[in-house]
Amino acid sequence: ERYLLSFIEFVCGEGMGNSQSIDLIVDPANQSEITDKNERSRMSKLCKNGKYLCEYEDGEVKTLYDAFKRGARVSNNGEAYGWKPSPSEPFQWISYNDVLVRAANVGAGLIAKGLKPENTTNVGIYSQNRVEYGITEQACYMYSMVLVPLYDTLGPEACTHIINQAEIKTVVCDKNVKVKAILNRIKETPDLESIILVEEPSEEMKELVQKHNIDLTSFAELEALGEKNPQEPKPAKPDDLCVLCYTSGTTGLPKGAMLTHRGTMATVVAAGAVLKPGGIDISPEDTLISYLPLAHSYERLLECYCVLNGARIGFFQGDVKLLLDDIKELQPTLFPSVPRLLNRIYDKVCYMMTADTLLLQVKHK
Repeated sequence: ERYLLSFIEFVCGEGMGNSQSIDLIVDPANQSEITDKNERSRMSKLCKNGKYLCEYEDGEVKTLYDAFKRGARVSNNGEAYGWKPSPSEPFQWISYNDVLVRAANVGAGLIAKGLKPENTTNVGIYSQNRVEYGITEQACYMYSMVLVPLYDTLGPEACTHIINQAEIKTVVCDKNVKVKAILNRIKETPDLESIILVEEPSEEMKELVQKHNIDLTSFAELEALGEKNPQEPKPAKPDDLCVLCYTSGTTGLPKGAMLTHRGTMATVVAAGAVLKPGGIDISPEDTLISYLPLAHSYERLLECYCVLNGARIGFFQGDVKLLLDDIKELQPTLFPSVPRLLNRIYDKVCYMMTADTLLLQVKHK
C-alpha cells in the first residue's frame, strides 16, 4: 500500500503542482443523445435545442496556426516549449515568438528544397516528442502543408505504406536509427526524395543516403537555408487538412484520418467548454508534460489546447524510465495519461507490494 500511496503523493503532491478534481456537469452515464439513428450520430447533452456548443475561440482562431499566435499573445510571448539537453542539465525554454521565427525558417527551407506551400504537400515526421517536432508542425501550418506522423509501433511495412499512400517526398527524422529504418526499405518508396535529420548525421548515414541517391539535410541546415531564402507565410484555411493521422486499426494496413483545421479547433474549443465549467481553466501559468506520442490525436489535441491558452509544454527526455525525474523537475500542472499506462503503473505497484510481502515472510521464517 505504501508504494501506491507514495506514487499518488508524488504525482499529486511534490511531483506535479496542486491537483484538483473536475466537477461533473453532465451525468457520466448519459452524456449524449442520438440525433440520427441511421448514421448513429450523437450530440452532447450540453448542446441546447440541437445547436452547436461552440466552434471557434474568440471568433478569430480558426486554424492551428491562429491558435499558436493566440498563445503568443495571451502569454505575452511566454515560454512555449521546454526540453532537457541532457539528464544533468535543467530544462531550457523557447518563447512562442521564437518558435514562430524558427517555424518560418523551416517552412521556407522546405520550400527552397522544392516543396510547394500548398495543402496537397504532405510532410512526414518520424520522431519522438521534442522541440523540433513542434517547430516542424507550426511550419506546416504556416505554409498550408500537411503533417503526417510516422511511429515505431506501426512497424516498417506500415511506415512504407504511409509514405507511399500519402505521397510523401520529405520526412523529418529525429535520430540516425530512424533514417536507417527508412533507407532499409527505400526501394519500396520510390517517391521519397529527401530526409531532414535533427541529430548530427553519422558517417554511415551519409554513405547510405549517397548510395540510395537521397538528399540528407540536418535540421540546423534547413533552418539556415530558410533564413537565407525567406518566404511570406501562406497560412492554411479552416477547411484545409492539418494532419493525416494514421492508426493501426483492427485489421490490415493503417488507415489515415484526414483531420482539418476546422474540425481540430472545434474539438479543442469544445474541450474547453466542458472543462471550464468544471473548474479547469488552462492559462499561461500551466505546464503540460509531453510524453504520449504526438502521432496520436489525444496528445495532439491536448497540446493544441495548451498553446491556444498560452501554456507551457515540457518535453520528456525520450525515456519513459526517466519520466518521474522529468515530472519532478518540470512540476507540470497537467499530466495526460491513458488507461493502458495507468494499468501498467498499477500492476507495477501490485508486483512491488507482493514482492515486499514475500520478502517479509521469508525474513520472518
